[in-house]
Amino acid sequence: MCRVDPVRELISSELLAEGPQSLSFSHDLNREAVRASLPSSAVQALDRQVASALLEAGALPVEVATQLAASAVPGDQVAITTLMKASDSLAGTDPGQAADLAHRALDLTPAHHPLRGPLVARIAILPCTRQGRSRRPGPPPTGRCARPCRPGRRPRSALPSPASSPSPRR
Repeated sequence: MCRVDPVRELISSELLAEGPQSLSFSHDLNREAVRASLPSSAVQALDRQVASALLEAGALPVEVATQLAASAVPGDQVAITTLMKASDSLAGTDPGQAADLAHRALDLTPAHHPLRGPLVARIAILPCTRQGRSRRPGPPPTGRCARPCRPGRRPRSALPSPASSPSPRR
């Protein structure tokens, strides 16, 4: 009963609101004030637990990816696979975000982990769909996909068409 009394006090002072099966903060300012009063390591651990609870409740990987990316620690297998799945889901619609999630999954992956190779391959392919977008610090993508061609121009690697080829001189 001693654990319930402080909760009842928080409800009666309207800091918490009681729902049918859960408690919630009565206002976002209350939630932010509580978060701000906690050490960052505690906030990170709580965020990671929330992400796990959401996944167990059936949330899609893309729905928890941002929270998971921010709260996971290196070697977190669930975070690595979830971020990979979220990256796969976003690759067709938001390749930039997909690349960011794949990079974060790679950051969490130990050196000899079996998913490291597939992550590196995914990251190598995604810049081609990003058309030069890069939120990650470091050099921009290089190679054929580093920047789109101007309208009416072909990449240098493309073979000239017979109609546009100059005739050989004799």
